[in-house]
Amino acid sequence: MTMGLRAFLSPPRTALLASIGFALCASANVYAHSDHERNTLVPPGYTHYAPSPVPDRVVLTFAGDPATSAAVSWRTDTAVENPRAQIAPALDGPALHQVEQTVAAASVGLTMENGAALHHSVVFEGLEPDTVYAYRVSGGNTWSEWFQFRTASDSASEFAFIYFGDAQNAIKSHFSRVIRQAYSDMPKAALMVHAGDLVNSRDNRDDDEWGEWFDAGGWLLGMVPSVVAAGNHEFHKHELPDGTEEQRLSPHWAPQFRLPKTGRKDCGIRFTTSTIKAPASWFWTRPPP
Repeated sequence: MTMGLRAFLSPPRTALLASIGFALCASANVYAHSDHERNTLVPPGYTHYAPSPVPDRVVLTFAGDPATSAAVSWRTDTAVENPRAQIAPALDGPALHQVEQTVAAASVGLTMENGAALHHSVVFEGLEPDTVYAYRVSGGNTWSEWFQFRTASDSASEFAFIYFGDAQNAIKSHFSRVIRQAYSDMPKAALMVHAGDLVNSRDNRDDDEWGEWFDAGGWLLGMVPSVVAAGNHEFHKHELPDGTEEQRLSPHWAPQFRLPKTGRKDCGIRFTTSTIKAPASWFWTRPPP
């Protein structure tokens, strides 16, 4: 189903039109925790998603003005030194390494059931609006492949994005089909919105679930920016010294996604993500014929 979202700017009062592809993930919830399949495809007792010198879990996000900046995060093992990313205008030929700009990465350690990892991130700044760039990220004496993306326009224009509900359960088994078909239907999507419960986080195999989420999206996550919201399944219960409990955001969240601290007030269509128990209100209009 595709509908249009009309958002009004103030100032100026200009209307933008965005077409939205809805990719529903209900099939994953139907089959999860049934007798037919486990919540992940990783065999019990097997370590499939251990970090290595080869960069993985590459994901493109926004951390500032999407017309002039972009952010990327990725994972390696803890032996990697001098993590960095390179970016260049997307040339037609293979000489990207001759014109690239190198940006040093910030890193944070995270140890989970699959071992100790470093999660790295950079923000590319000073980019040109509506321009295709290529980038790659470093590992241990190696690089990722070159990814590419287009910056947003700095003027009012039509764009499309894809909205995903809960990936959450049996992620690689089912969400992989959903995200790949959604992109096949909307290959020019400017971004993807993941509206919470990206993983289940209730089976003590959180890193396997996140590994499957990144497996399902694959290279697409490195080329189409993601807007991510933390759902209730991205929060864990922690017992306090007085015996009470509090909800804490998954330790995977901040290391995996480089996100803006606050929103811009002068943007065209604003995507606001939050974790609330009250329903959100959206105003929709159908796109013109």
